[in-house]
Amino acid sequence: MAVRIRPNAPRFHALLQRRQGRRIFMMTRSAWDALAVAADEPVLLSTDDLRETPVATAPTFLAATERRTSERVELSIFRADLGDDPNPINVDTYEVWEDLRARVNIREMVSAATTSTGDNLDRYVDGHVFLVSETTREGHHRTELPEHVVVLLRRLGSAV
Repeated sequence: MAVRIRPNAPRFHALLQRRQGRRIFMMTRSAWDALAVAADEPVLLSTDDLRETPVATAPTFLAATERRTSERVELSIFRADLGDDPNPINVDTYEVWEDLRARVNIREMVSAATTSTGDNLDRYVDGHVFLVSETTREGHHRTELPEHVVVLLRRLGSAV
């Protein structure tokens, strides 16, 4: 069962989304750290791994992968959309911000959001990672899952 988390700093979060011009979802840092993703090795994730977020909902969810490089952490969600036939697989991409303080000027945002600093904001900023939706890319509509996802699914099947 999904246990979706909501921002405990809602004004700040709303301003963050507005300024970025994108939807931003959250995940607790402890849940994220439990995934223990190594550099340059894509990892297959399940709806259970992403239960705190609305990005991996059944029944359209097929698979998710995460990949960490020296430049960024990327989460890809593969889902079925039969309305997009003949390319019924859609891929949605999110950049994972593990350190919000390195991405935005917190003090300026606090002032603009007419909110305040303190323990609540610190828990919001430091206790979460942020999944920032990216604009639709080339290859968003696909006829099949990419080979690296198929390989990960096969490994999972042989391990069970």
